[in-house]
Amino acid sequence: MLRFINICLVLALVVLAYVTYEGTDKARALDENIDGLLKNIETERDAVAELNAEWRLLNRPERIASLAQKQLKLAPARPAQLVTLDMVSESDFERIRMEATDESIPAASGRLTKVKSVPAAAPANLDDDLPAPPLAAAPDVPKPAEPKKKHLLAYEQAEADRSAKKTSATAPTPTETKRYFKVKVRDASTLEVGLLPTDTVLIRLEGIKSWEADETCKRQSGTSWPCGAKARTALAHFIRYRAVACTLAPGGESKDFAARCSVLGQDLSTWLVRQGWATPQPGAEPELAKALDAAKTQRLGLWQAE
Repeated sequence: MLRFINICLVLALVVLAYVTYEGTDKARALDENIDGLLKNIETERDAVAELNAEWRLLNRPERIASLAQKQLKLAPARPAQLVTLDMVSESDFERIRMEATDESIPAASGRLTKVKSVPAAAPANLDDDLPAPPLAAAPDVPKPAEPKKKHLLAYEQAEADRSAKKTSATAPTPTETKRYFKVKVRDASTLEVGLLPTDTVLIRLEGIKSWEADETCKRQSGTSWPCGAKARTALAHFIRYRAVACTLAPGGESKDFAARCSVLGQDLSTWLVRQGWATPQPGAEPELAKALDAAKTQRLGLWQAE
């Protein structure tokens, strides 16, 4: 009997220990979940603060005023343009109706001559139709002689055509800038835009070469480290939730294209090279080469392992 009681007590202790362990594990998981939610809330607050700062920067009154003056060409209203109804007389309506009856009519020579109507007696009612103005024939003016067309020889015409093609080829092509929101970073040199897979647009940063997100690099000691993931994380933290402005190619936007992009005026290609997470492509501009030298000097990014 005593042995049976001992066995029951041992089983009860085992069950109690299991329940206690399971409750502790669930409590730990809930704590981790709460910590993650708090971090996400803090991240969202930072993102909202950055968006508010960017909105205040773009919504400055002096910036809107300069854009309105440049694009809309508006002018402030003058006091002389404001009148009341008692300041308008019948003569003003008469003058407007007389100006509305002025028209251009064809003359005998085929030219258009503007003829003003002769003012008639004012009608009793302003809504009555005015009599038609008399027509005046314009004097016959001889047409100017057309300039004689210069006839070119075959080789002269070919030279003129080559010069025209060269001029059109050297003319600068207008570029278009587009802003993208909710940009995802696929790797350090590729951005992804679009909510649905069918609407995805890939933007490859122009002028640089970086590593894929799953690539690794080796230090001098021989150990490997995830340089591709580190570069991707650095670019994602720099962009965060801010808008990315990209210069489109002359052909416009496509599903996969290369462009120079920036965030608040900071060129992303230059920033990645300066932070040591990318290298310039052959033939890139001197600014990228200077950024690469600075990153190597300070041992940033990929160059910290050397």
